[in-house]
Amino acid sequence: ICNEATPEALAVGPFVITDRIGGDRRMELFTARKIGDQHNNQLTVLTTPPAERDIVLERLQRGLARTRSLSLPHVVVPQAAQIDAERLVVLSSWPGGKSLDELLVRRGRFPVSVVIEIARQIAVALEGLERCGVLHGDLRLRQVRIDDAGRLSLTQPMILAALEPHLTIHTDIPPACYDGIAPELIDSGAERSLASEMYALGCLLWQLLAGRPPFTAADPLMKLAAHQTRRIEDIRQW
Repeated sequence: ICNEATPEALAVGPFVITDRIGGDRRMELFTARKIGDQHNNQLTVLTTPPAERDIVLERLQRGLARTRSLSLPHVVVPQAAQIDAERLVVLSSWPGGKSLDELLVRRGRFPVSVVIEIARQIAVALEGLERCGVLHGDLRLRQVRIDDAGRLSLTQPMILAALEPHLTIHTDIPPACYDGIAPELIDSGAERSLASEMYALGCLLWQLLAGRPPFTAADPLMKLAAHQTRRIEDIRQW
C-alpha cells in the first residue's frame, strides 16, 4: 500500500506491483509486471529479521536449484529469489484463477465429486515436488488456485519451510497454517515430511467437504493442542 508521495513502494526490482492478492505480516503476495510487458507475475515479499535474511535466502535457493528448470504439473514453481531493498522477494509466474479459500467463502461446501478431483490434482503436484526432493510445506486453502477450466495450481511451495523450518508453539506463522499442522511437527524439532504433507492435505480436503476446519478454536494454541490430543471427526458426520 502506498500513496503518491511514495511511488517507489510500487517498484520491486524491474517489476511494478499491479495488485495485492493477500498475505500477512511475514508473507505478502502481489501481482506485478515488468515495464512494457503485459504478462502478470507473482511476487511473494517476505519479512525476515536482517540477521536471518541471508539464511532464508540460502534455503530458498537450495530448493530452487532442484526445481527451477522443471515443469511440474499443477505446481507454480518459483523462478528466482533475491534481496531487493532489504526485502526478500520470490518471483513466480501468476496462475490466475481463484483460491480455494475465496471459493469456499463464496459458494460454501464443495461437492464430493469436485473434492475428489481437487485431491487428485494436488496429489499429482505433491508427487512431482517429492520427485525433486522438496516438499510444499505450507499446504492450505490459500495456496491452491483453480482457473475457470477447473485446472488447479499449487502455489508458493518451499517458501514457508524456508522461513520456518521447525515449528513450535511460539512460531510466528499465518493463522490458517494451524488448521493442518501435523501433530508430530509441534514443538518436536522435527522437519516436515511426506507424512506431514499428507496430514495437511487431509485437513484441507476435510475443510472443503465440511465448510470449516477440523478444529475451530479461535486461539492458535488451542488448535495445536487439538491436533495433538484429539481425533478429527469422521467427515461423513458432516
